[in-house]
This record gives sequence, structure tokens and C-alpha cells, in this order.
Amino acid sequence: EQVARRAPHFGEVDRYLLRVYRVVGLECYTEGRLQDAIDIWGKALKLEPENPQVRRYLEQANAKLQRVQGTREPR
Repeated sequence: EQVARRAPHFGEVDRYLLRVYRVVGLECYTEGRLQDAIDIWGKALKLEPENPQVRRYLEQANAKLQRVQGTREPR
């Protein structure tokens, strides 16, 4: 991310970050850290807004988060 800030038009950095965000988001998702996954995949979409795979991941994570939050007992 630091390289991307210093050289925002360096294409290799964007591709690398996109891959990293996709993988780290998947790790967070499988660990049940849904909001972290959503945040990370949001960063990925900023790099490539039309990426269908990341959009699908994000939609699934948002839907699952809503289901989880809906099943929690009120305090």
C-alpha cells in the first residue's frame, strides 16, 4: 500500500494488491471475520471497480453478515 501511495500509476503494484486483497479477504471470510473481509474487498474494488469475482465475494459477505446480525439475540 505504501508503494501504491508513492507511485499510484505503477501497474504491477495494483495487480499485486488486488491479488493480496482477494486472498486476505477470503482468509477473513473463512475465519468468520466478515466485516474485515468486506473492508478488504472494498479496497480491492477501488482498484478494479468492475471485478466480478470481488463483487460476488463482497455480496456474499454482506448477505452473510446481515444473516448473522439478524440471528443475534437482542440485548
